[in-house]
Amino acid sequence: MSENDLIRRFNFLSPKIIFGNDTLNELGKITSEMGTRALIVSGQHAMQKYGILNRIIKDLETYNIETFVFNQVEPEVSCDTVDLGKKFANENNIDIIIGIGGGSALDCGKAIAIMMTHEGETWEYQDNKKISHPGTPYIAIPTTAGTGSEVTKNAVLINRSTNWKASIRHPSMTPKVAIIDPKLTLTLPPNITAYTGMDALTQAIEAYVSLKSNPLSDVLAEKAISLIASNLENAVKNGENLEYREKMALGSLISALAFSNSGLGGVHGIAHPIGADFKIPHGKLCAILLPLLMEYNRDYNKSKFMIISKLLNPKSKSIIDGIDFIYRLNQSINIPKTLKDYNISPEEFKLSINKARGGSFNANPRPIDKEELVEFLISRLF
Repeated sequence: MSENDLIRRFNFLSPKIIFGNDTLNELGKITSEMGTRALIVSGQHAMQKYGILNRIIKDLETYNIETFVFNQVEPEVSCDTVDLGKKFANENNIDIIIGIGGGSALDCGKAIAIMMTHEGETWEYQDNKKISHPGTPYIAIPTTAGTGSEVTKNAVLINRSTNWKASIRHPSMTPKVAIIDPKLTLTLPPNITAYTGMDALTQAIEAYVSLKSNPLSDVLAEKAISLIASNLENAVKNGENLEYREKMALGSLISALAFSNSGLGGVHGIAHPIGADFKIPHGKLCAILLPLLMEYNRDYNKSKFMIISKLLNPKSKSIIDGIDFIYRLNQSINIPKTLKDYNISPEEFKLSINKARGGSFNANPRPIDKEELVEFLISRLF
């Protein structure tokens, strides 16, 4: 055996995971084992509209847990909002945080939890100030099947003063417990189901071909690709069907476990600045970019891209067949092929991409030359 045949060292992070229908009913008991003063972090409307917030509060009260609510999370959560949440949590002597909602709510809760035990403002940590120790215990409960924030070690935030979108990250930011109850996704509208589902599929594919992939992340990514490809269209068009919702929730979870331990790639490296600059929903933008980056990268790990093609569609005979599958899937769930609807000029697009930096580019299977990549994308998106 040569050194090239040896499996390189890797770490694998994961919270305690509780998956299944009605697992939200276990929140009170789990919380009672971790704290007595809980802050619920959520978005501004959906959790109240569907009665989920009141349900949680009643459950927690059954276990004599004093409950506070911070429901100021915007769709693209900002560093300023995290700072407000941190102040509110510290003023009320919170000893456990519960995040519930989509990726922004979960990321906000995660960031508040870590910032409660760190000095300074959140933007400083987004700008590479070091996280040095654990935060307040955190429970994450997703209500979408897509972002995977419930099992990751990072929070994606926007600095409003600079319009910079990037993560703060540290292994200790991984939630203590993730509760994934597929029934919570039954109320998702078709467009959000589509966007979050394509985010999860993108994460699985990028994790699989990442330069930082490992044997465990590969197994998970393969399963996630298969699950999501087989069920997303049905979940979008038949959102009341619990079977499709279960499979999408599981696919999203598995995808997140894969990418959180292997890294992402060019799609996410581009999506963050473009999404922040032009207010495009993250999952929708990932869906538009995914087949293009698959084409851009395909010659740099042909064996894995061929496996991806087969996972997407067992009848595939080439990598191109897999790329075509993504285009057809996007069309079937009303995601456009280009960015023409957003009235972005090629020059504006180029300036935005030039702001991209970070680990996602570094893990991309093909070394990224920004000028070359910009020209490749402009020729296909405009």
